[in-house]
Amino acid sequence: MKILYLIPLVILLSARSSYGQTSQIPDLSATERFFLQPDVAIARLTEAALARSASVEALRIDRDIIGEDLQIARKDIYKNLSLAGDYLYGNLGLLSISEGSQIGIGTGLASRYSAGFRLSLPLDMIISRPNRINRVQLQLKQAEFIQKSREEEISQFIINMYQDVVLARRTLKVHTEARESARINKQLSEKSFREGQVSLADMSVVTEAYTRAAIDYESSYTNYETAVRILEEIVGMNIIELMNP
Repeated sequence: MKILYLIPLVILLSARSSYGQTSQIPDLSATERFFLQPDVAIARLTEAALARSASVEALRIDRDIIGEDLQIARKDIYKNLSLAGDYLYGNLGLLSISEGSQIGIGTGLASRYSAGFRLSLPLDMIISRPNRINRVQLQLKQAEFIQKSREEEISQFIINMYQDVVLARRTLKVHTEARESARINKQLSEKSFREGQVSLADMSVVTEAYTRAAIDYESSYTNYETAVRILEEIVGMNIIELMNP
């Protein structure tokens, strides 16, 4: 009787334990997140590729140089502005007027300062200044568009490379299963051949099928590894580093 009471209790505890295990969400590895979260993976790949791209950095520098040229063009008018100053000290002619409206002229030690600005603008410079500034502004806008276009090219290339890696991984999985199936079939056929249940011709067919499966596996494995290595080289880090928080 005690056993009958214990059985439902054991079943209940087992069910609760099983429910607790299935309700937990397992932690994904960096590699699993790379393939199961394509949006996150592609965004991080693109960001890393853009930061590492020498061509994008060169375009950024060109854009900054044109930005400096624009500042120079706006301040170009000031190159015709000059500041002059003068200072004299010594015996200078002095003019004085007395209370009786008598004018006296003499000499004496004195200091004299003078300062001023001088601005000389050629007419063609005044007329063409807006055009020069506008020209540099257009060059700056063009440089920004070129940089943006290059960034879009890299983003599209990263998407294609990611899809190549995904396809190579799926192909590798298929060939892995095919090789394993061919291996098992080969083992069973070898046993049957030793027992005289399989002819030599049939055994040769099975062996040839296993060889093709093994070659396909090696080829797909190489393609997968190559695609991953190329992608990692472009972004400058491996998949684990990329997907870690």
